[in-house]
Amino acid sequence: MRPSGGTLHVDGHALPRYSRRVRRISALGLMDGVNPLDERLRVREHLSEGLLLRMRPAARSLADEALAAAGLDGLDRTAPVRKLSMLERRRLVVALAPLAEPRLLAVDDVDGGLSPEHQTELWRTLKRLARTTV
Repeated sequence: MRPSGGTLHVDGHALPRYSRRVRRISALGLMDGVNPLDERLRVREHLSEGLLLRMRPAARSLADEALAAAGLDGLDRTAPVRKLSMLERRRLVVALAPLAEPRLLAVDDVDGGLSPEHQTELWRTLKRLARTTV
């Protein structure tokens, strides 16, 4: 989308002029209607796809680290996405985005469809991710 006015800089890059540079340093997490999980796939298939989209080699442990950082270290990777709870789905999307090692992670409607308790848990996870790198 083109802005109608004003200026925006992301990590020192003016938009929209340097939008390609911004796309290289950013990832989408939790953008309903933009990057939905495929419910027919299993968790491990989403992880494999995320690692392939990196377009560069990754340590085998990167997916494990991403799941742990999102609070999913005990998640059954053979589980189909349709069997996951809403909180697990939201956490999985959060875990997939850092596989590309972005400096910026954009999220939207973080707490949609979650109970107040789960909203708090997910916000804590995002705050923890903001302080660490995967």
